Amino acid sequence: MVYVRRSKSFDDSVINFAKRNLQADTINTVSEYFNGDYRIDINSTCWDNCSKTQSFIDENLDLSKLIFRDRVLRNTSHVKCLLLIRRATGEILHMMKSNTYDALVIYP
Repeated sequence: MVYVRRSKSFDDSVINFAKRNLQADTINTVSEYFNGDYRIDINSTCWDNCSKTQSFIDENLDLSKLIFRDRVLRNTSHVKCLLLIRRATGEILHMMKSNTYDALVIYP
């Protein structure tokens, strides 16, 4: 799984890196934009009150570190941060429920 954004040249370099170094049979892309095989829909409200998603967050994520390390979240209200994290987590967990990946390739 390769995480892509909006920069075609940068995305191409990450995809090429994955192809060269992972020797994967298939490579899928995921993005919060409409340019990936899968989309993380940060506007989807179906995860806002999902107890399974919240349980995963509580057990696996350090929210204070996550918020501190992300420049957008650092400048966002705590309540909105939690909502965005819950939505992104819900989308990813839903995607991983029906797919298995050996590696996730992202760029800083």
